[in-house]
Amino acid sequence: MITVQDKIIDVKRFPDGTQMLLDFEVDVLYRPTPLKIVWCFESEDEALTLLYIKKHLDNNYKPGYKANVELFMPYVPNARMDRVKSDKEIFTLKHFCWFINSLGFDKVYIMDPHSIVSEALIDNVCVLRPSNIISNVIDKMLCLSDFEREVVIYFPDDGAYKRYKDLPCFKDLKCVYGKKERDWNTGQILGIEIYDKNGCKLTNELENCDVLMVDDIISYGGTLAYSADKLKAMGAAHISAYATHVEDSAINTDKGTLLKRINSGVVDFVYTTKELVKNDIIDFVVCQQPYNQGYQVIKKLHEYLNKVGNTTACDYIVEPVIKVKTHFD
Repeated sequence: MITVQDKIIDVKRFPDGTQMLLDFEVDVLYRPTPLKIVWCFESEDEALTLLYIKKHLDNNYKPGYKANVELFMPYVPNARMDRVKSDKEIFTLKHFCWFINSLGFDKVYIMDPHSIVSEALIDNVCVLRPSNIISNVIDKMLCLSDFEREVVIYFPDDGAYKRYKDLPCFKDLKCVYGKKERDWNTGQILGIEIYDKNGCKLTNELENCDVLMVDDIISYGGTLAYSADKLKAMGAAHISAYATHVEDSAINTDKGTLLKRINSGVVDFVYTTKELVKNDIIDFVVCQQPYNQGYQVIKKLHEYLNKVGNTTACDYIVEPVIKVKTHFD
């Protein structure tokens, strides 16, 4: 899905399947602030849509001026193909980043990329880290336990531990990580051992703790699923998972290994509701309009300090919003 200035781009099709973009109304002539394009990746076909939009904006900008356009692309496609082993393999990440660079964005924002190679290959890149998001998850876990149980952060491997351990949200928390024993012929995970930050192997140190498993991406969720089994065997009271990016394969009822752990009660929560709603695992979510809440606080403070409007103290109830699959975005 692609939006321009928060407006969803509706892609229609000609009989031959090619894209038809109509009713594209964005004022680009005299913009004092950057124009924002958001690409929430669903398919590579959207890359062609992005090309058409950016070229249209460039061609319709005020003559003699360059369009100031920023791209918000939380998920970087092809990030797994961040290296090649032979001339027979195509370096798709490199070529995808070349494509993004060729469009000439003033800034490209990406969220928690799977590989640091993405950061190196994209021009004008700004990397967003999920520290604030994870902090909210940790706060929710503490509230659910009435602050009676310790929250422990678990990373599925040493690489994830090194990537995340210095985020501010983990500063005062116990962090551990897993080491997988894998059959390299089949790729099957044979076992997992868990270690603390000093590299000491753990046995029963997680008794009655609430564990948050953290990773950048979930495909089928096999690593986190087997990790959850191990954590539960070590006495963890509740186990939740956070991932910045969750692929549709994680929701696959046949192959989604993590999904099976959710259904069986081993894993309590996966903090990525959008994908769960879109794939009919959750019917709807209830939102409390946090942006509107923040606005009302500032508005009331302004009225009180400037003695305008209603300055009496009163509750302001924000109407909840129910989001279902058809209008989640």
